[in-house]
Amino acid sequence: MTIKERLSSLLLKKEGLTGKYIEQLGGSVMVRVLGIAITLLYIPLLLDFLSEEKYGIWITLTTIINWIRIFDVGLGNGLRNKLAEAIALDKRSEARKLVSTSYAILGLIFVSILLVILPLNSLLDWNSILKAYNVSAGELQLLTSISISFILIGFVLQTVVVVFAADGNSVMGGVIQLVINIICLVLLLVAKMFAQKGDLVLLATIITGVPLVVYILFSIYYFYGKYAYMRPSWKAIDFKNSGDLFKLSWQFFIIQITATVLYASIPFVITRFYSPKEVTQFNIASTIFNFPMTVIALITAPVGPLVTQAFAKGDKVWIRNMFGKMSKMSLLISAGVVVMVLGSALIYKLWIGDRVQIPFILSAVVGAYAITNILSNPYSVFLNSTGNVRILVILAPLSIMLFAGCCYLYSWLLNDVISIPLAMITSNFVGLLAQPPVLKKTIDNAA
Repeated sequence: MTIKERLSSLLLKKEGLTGKYIEQLGGSVMVRVLGIAITLLYIPLLLDFLSEEKYGIWITLTTIINWIRIFDVGLGNGLRNKLAEAIALDKRSEARKLVSTSYAILGLIFVSILLVILPLNSLLDWNSILKAYNVSAGELQLLTSISISFILIGFVLQTVVVVFAADGNSVMGGVIQLVINIICLVLLLVAKMFAQKGDLVLLATIITGVPLVVYILFSIYYFYGKYAYMRPSWKAIDFKNSGDLFKLSWQFFIIQITATVLYASIPFVITRFYSPKEVTQFNIASTIFNFPMTVIALITAPVGPLVTQAFAKGDKVWIRNMFGKMSKMSLLISAGVVVMVLGSALIYKLWIGDRVQIPFILSAVVGAYAITNILSNPYSVFLNSTGNVRILVILAPLSIMLFAGCCYLYSWLLNDVISIPLAMITSNFVGLLAQPPVLKKTIDNAA
């Protein structure tokens, strides 16, 4: 027997969940490497197609629209945990009810929001909201209508990604996003060659429209194939007996509100405190330091559904061992962030040339934020996966208040865009201090 065969046999026989994790991690790494390569091409292409100001407008606009994501009342995360439990215990009928009911609820929520928002959209002064005085009001109205419509519909259709995650197949979510990014990149290259430069409406149609087509195609293929037993059905919709799903989803809903305020609102906050130009600087710096955060997420994402399954079966030994490995990886990646900060000027030079100038202090502070995020990632993933998110719900309002207060305080003291990531760092420290003892107690109490 070869070394490879012995290793595979050992993993699959003694630690089946670990074997599945390694399999998922290998696929995720391949997908993510390709995704990073596309992102490195994507942003310079956008900067060439748009002006620096219009790029900031686009980032701010999509951020505002993504706020609406919180209205899924946490159903995506709640579905992932409950569906993972149903799959682990081979409750196929229950799985179909969960998927069907989630699609129905999300459809009702976001279609209703769409029917309300589109008429109101024509009354909003987007020039003032986005500080976009060099773009016509008509163009902004069309831009926002298209973006809002496609993004809201996408929130419903992307439920198929949650189904993959619940089955322990986190790779497929990455594959879907990779396919979307490749198609968008190709279409943007065509647009750069043949379309008018700076056409925000065309950009919105491409970036928000392509995901809808991809989600639909993947959903049809898998719900009529591997996941036929979970295929959404009108008959399987069960609002009356979805109490457990809603109970867990509402807790995730509170956490999502926090995440939206703390992270998804950053471009809008920067625009209001400063200008779209600073949004571009911050976004580029964040993109660089999103890579190490992506790496830790890449490593921990496949373990989430497996932790849910292990927790349901009371396998606390496996959970402890896996958490120890995840924690060590977070420390190693954090050290890599320090190296990236020191070499940030060279990284920007090689990547975007002289298109945008990024101050070193901004890179340093965004890098520090990345480290706090990386260190807290394993705790959040394991708490979410065990379903014990009460501590995160309790911390949510405190984090929001800290972030909002510190944004005003630091901006008043420093009058610099670094005030925003400094406020993010401050709010992150709350979780770093509170989550470790709660996770330890949760694992100890596993059935």
